[in-house]
Amino acid sequence: MSLRLQPSTVVEEDLGGGFVAGTTTGFRGAEWWGGLFLLVFLSFWAASLVPVIGMLASATGVGLPFLLAWLAIWIPCGALVSIILVWGTVGGRETVVVDSEALVLRQGIGRFALRRAYETSEASDFRVLTGETVFRNGYAVALTVSGKTVRFGNWPNRNEAAAVACALSARLGHLIARPPLHTGGVIDFRARPEWARNYFLLFWLIAWVAGGSGFLVSGNAFQGWQTAAFTTLWLSAAAIGATSVTRDILQHQRASAGPTGIEIQRFVGPLRWTRHYDRAAIWNLSAVPVITDDGPEEDRFELALELARRTVRFGIGLTRTEAQRAACELNERLYS
Repeated sequence: MSLRLQPSTVVEEDLGGGFVAGTTTGFRGAEWWGGLFLLVFLSFWAASLVPVIGMLASATGVGLPFLLAWLAIWIPCGALVSIILVWGTVGGRETVVVDSEALVLRQGIGRFALRRAYETSEASDFRVLTGETVFRNGYAVALTVSGKTVRFGNWPNRNEAAAVACALSARLGHLIARPPLHTGGVIDFRARPEWARNYFLLFWLIAWVAGGSGFLVSGNAFQGWQTAAFTTLWLSAAAIGATSVTRDILQHQRASAGPTGIEIQRFVGPLRWTRHYDRAAIWNLSAVPVITDDGPEEDRFELALELARRTVRFGIGLTRTEAQRAACELNERLYS
């Protein structure tokens, strides 16, 4: 496959023997309308931040922790929007260098840069993701490092992004030999937590607990059965949020297959559930995309175990390639 790259993209071998893929990213086309929206949002953000900070001096009782919780959410939100706006307007430089020792990802604007280094042996599965950039109009190149998806770049054309992913994948294949996925017939599936979502939920929990506590001890609180109903609903919502964050961070699964069937273990911290499915009841085992409210995901896959009357889905934190490899290995052990 020949490289057909945009002028801002470079794919070459440097003097030290490392393989370099670099590109300049920023707003393109309709994305500038999104940048204008961010500028307006940032103006309202600054206008609302100033009076709230002024209220801290006179805040007392439960009002103080509520304001602090609100600021803990609002200030990082504005800082993130500012970074996105500057990056998109000025244009950032993203570079990946791959050699036999390390894979280094560098993202920067001018003299300011963020550098992340990973062991080359832990990297795998270079691929293209659609709509994984700021305004979901471009194509990013992604790879898996120690079970985590790492993204870089923003190409307007899928073929250009695919050319970069293909070149990096070929180079990686020359550097390392991929170890087998399983050990002793057991495959472990580790979660890839959605940290942005989890941070938002944690900030929300702080504000929710502070606000609810303040209401219950204030003079405007409900009385009698109304207080009991409010407390039940308030604690239930907090428990749902806390459970969602805990499960996303701590969950993992383990699957093993043999001539008798498949055993699936699910873990959340110290809690464990085990189910065994007989080989005679299994119709099919395959890799399928994760289904969300927006439809099937492009880079989140799981395994589907089809039984006589239902389908059991398992396997977490998997890309398409990893899910297909896991399904292949489990099928081999199940029918060998």
